[in-house]
Amino acid sequence: MFTIFGYSGPKTDQEAIKAMQEAWGSKYDRNMEQTEFITHQSEKEINDAWERFIHSHHYEVHDDFCESWIAKHPRRTGEAYFSQYIDSQFINDNPIPKDAEFTALWDWFEKLRDAEDSDRKASPST
Repeated sequence: MFTIFGYSGPKTDQEAIKAMQEAWGSKYDRNMEQTEFITHQSEKEINDAWERFIHSHHYEVHDDFCESWIAKHPRRTGEAYFSQYIDSQFINDNPIPKDAEFTALWDWFEKLRDAEDSDRKASPST
């Protein structure tokens, strides 16, 4: 899963298209990837610009950051999406505070990071 913020896509920039295709590969080899666009562009514009990178219907378009998966499930975006749509588990949102100042956001994210660090220490990889 990845999120693109307001970038209309490499319409005529052949070097950018080539670099992205080399990095991303074929959309048919990435049939489970989910792409999220945060933009004011229409869905048709997104499809036209990104068709060569999006597998089938595996994308979402949001014109409001707060409605995106990355804003509703920060640091665990892919996990949340997988749980809901692959494992069919109902999940709760954990949205970023909308009106917080930078220092408050930093503290808020630090709690998430600390929880992840505790999880890693409790279950070391094999």
